[in-house]
Formats: sequence, structure tokens, C-alpha cells
Amino acid sequence: MLNNRIIKLLIIFLVFNGLNSCRQLVIVSTPNDPITEIKSEVKNIDGADFERLQDSLGLFGIYSVPSYYGGLSPMYKMASVYQQIDYDYEGDCLNFSGGMMPLCVNILIFKGGEYNIIDSKDELRETFAPIESEEEALSYVCAYTNTYPMYEFDLPFRYRRYVWKLYKSHAKKVEGGYEVLTYDYQTFGCGPHNHYSIVSFVDFNGNVSLLKQKKVYADPLEDGLCVD
Repeated sequence: MLNNRIIKLLIIFLVFNGLNSCRQLVIVSTPNDPITEIKSEVKNIDGADFERLQDSLGLFGIYSVPSYYGGLSPMYKMASVYQQIDYDYEGDCLNFSGGMMPLCVNILIFKGGEYNIIDSKDELRETFAPIESEEEALSYVCAYTNTYPMYEFDLPFRYRRYVWKLYKSHAKKVEGGYEVLTYDYQTFGCGPHNHYSIVSFVDFNGNVSLLKQKKVYADPLEDGLCVD
């Protein structure tokens, strides 16, 4: 009887440690996996000018651009800008933010002594192409798709996982351009609010196409959350 009890405890111990090992395998890339980090610093428009620019340009909001835009080239002073639109809006947006108040998410740049709003994929391409490095490819795809890079995956144990392994963001040069891995999060609507890995292809001329989208994890505590 004692031996059986010891055996059962040993099995439980091995299973528990096995689960922990699987958890680590899920969330950690190996040193040999590709990674592209944005090492160039982004140039933000001075925040002291935000209120003036918001009023003069009729913006809903204006904010500093994320640091991972630092690989864009040429590098202008920039800001992220939100412009309120109607539900039946048929004009251009660089990216669209849904919800009860639809917004265009665009980029404001300071170029040649003037402020210019990049409000379409075509204008983004005309401004920053050609794409000539992995770092530039990653920043460009993030701006083009409104996704973001991820390098750390310290997920709580409660999280629901859909994949065995998560890879750090990277851009890999391939024939004709770059394959780029970024991430996205389902903000609006009702749960589950999944996180996704996004694999895109960007050619040297700045044209971006989606290769693969895969849900990777979600927080069960958000299953009942509805965001309008």
C-alpha cells in the first residue's frame, strides 16, 4: 500500500512538472529562433504642440507614435492621430478603429516645414518605400496593419493557449521582400478577446499582403467582456 501511494505521488509530481515544462515551451522562443528588434529611435512631434495641432487640423485625438515605428525610413517627426468618421464613411483611412465611435487611425508627419497626414496605404507606401532592411520591414508592417511586435510572453497560468510555441517578432528576408511576424488583439466586441499572431509579406516597394493569421492565446476572464 505504501509503495502504491509513493508511486501515485511520484506520478503526480512528474505530471505537474511536465505541465510546467509544457507551459514554458509554449511561451519561450529558443535562442536560435529569429528575432528583429527596433534599435532606431522614433522622432515624435513635440507634445507641447498637440493641442494646437488637434484644433487646427480638426483631429479627435493626437498622441506620440509607438517606439516600434523607429525603423521607418526616412524618419520624420511623427504623431499618431485619430479622426472621427461616420459609419457610412467611404474615404481613405490608414487604419480603422471600430466600436461605437468609428475612427481613422492615421500618422501625422512633419516634412519640408509642413504637417502632412498619411491617411491611406498608398500614401504610407509613397512616403516610406522602398523597404530595405529587416528593421524597416517590421516597423513598416506594424504601421501598415496597426499590429505590434512582441518579444516577451509571460502569460498567467490561467490563460487559454491555442499554440504550443510563441515566436518573438521578426522580419526575414525572402525572395522579393520580407516575411514579418507581428501580433494583434481583438479589442472590440464580446469575448473571447483573442490575441493573434500575424504573418505578413511586404515587398521591397511597400506592398503588404497577409500570409497567415492564427489565434494564439486569450484570457478566460475576458470571455464575458463586451467592448463597444
